[in-house]
Amino acid sequence: MARHWINVSVLWVMICVLLGPQRSVWAHDRFTDDYNREQSTEKALEIKGTLYDYYGGGMGEPHDPFLIGDPNHLNAIGAHPEHWDKHFKLTADIDLSRFTGTEFNIIGRYIDIAHPDNYPFSGIFDGNGHRIFNFNYDFIEGYGMGLFGYVKGTDAKIKNLTLVDPNLTVEKGSYVGGLVGYLKSATVNDCGIEGGSITGENHVGGLVGWNEEGKVTNCYANIYVKGFTPVGGIVGSNDEGETINCYATGITESILTVEGPGLIGVVGGMAGENSAGFISNCQSVGSVKGSGIVGGLVGINLLGKIVSSYAGGNVKAGGLRGYAGGLVGVSIGYHFFEPPTISYCWSTGNVEGIR
Repeated sequence: MARHWINVSVLWVMICVLLGPQRSVWAHDRFTDDYNREQSTEKALEIKGTLYDYYGGGMGEPHDPFLIGDPNHLNAIGAHPEHWDKHFKLTADIDLSRFTGTEFNIIGRYIDIAHPDNYPFSGIFDGNGHRIFNFNYDFIEGYGMGLFGYVKGTDAKIKNLTLVDPNLTVEKGSYVGGLVGYLKSATVNDCGIEGGSITGENHVGGLVGWNEEGKVTNCYANIYVKGFTPVGGIVGSNDEGETINCYATGITESILTVEGPGLIGVVGGMAGENSAGFISNCQSVGSVKGSGIVGGLVGINLLGKIVSSYAGGNVKAGGLRGYAGGLVGVSIGYHFFEPPTISYCWSTGNVEGIR
């Protein structure tokens, strides 16, 4: 009996020796996991209660975007450049009429070429089918002006959004658009503008001021656009960019009245300038006028391609060096480059040239 008890005791000691370290490791891992989980929860609560409290919810991630439900939420985006690579989603229509002059915080900052303080919006903004009313901004001089001043990056996108009655005035400056001032390698999709006016100096568009290597698709603009050169109903300059399935109406006007070397107003119902860009399946039915190069769809087509597009608005050009075209004011190519092409396009508006 004693021998049996001794054997059982020895066996139990052996089991404890063998399992003891594993049990200890398991206990340590469990403690570590619990500690890390508590720390993550505390950190999330801390972030939620400070930085991200400017919005209506969300964490700025693809499946948990920042939620924008009122004017203060929208205005907060422009005040926090550290969030400009995040994801945002509108949850309601928003009226910005409370912001006047320069009170609204433009989203994305462009100062000048290669300026160290340039800082683009590189995230995704989903309008979620909602509208933004009464975006008003009045500035004396600046670059990259719009609800979004500067949007850059192949992953950057603004989609499913309509601006109603925006009024943007920049007396001196370039890259001015109702939605985006300067679009660089980014995308604007399913967006529109209803009413309002855009006034700028150079590269002025109803929706986008300067589209450089970006994509503007399935968009429309019914707005008054005024500037020096180039000026367009949808985009001011389509510089190696794509403008596809877009529609423009309203009035597009170049107000450049001083003529001289390099001083020619360029204006088009869809795009003022199509520089090695691609325009397809687009329509412009608004009136276009200016002193210089004027086209119902495109002012100047420089090495660009225009396919399956239509212009139906009246065109009026004046000045000593005025050129007017129902579809395109001037189409230009250069040696050693692929020539500009215009195919399957037509126009029906009246064309008038005055000297």
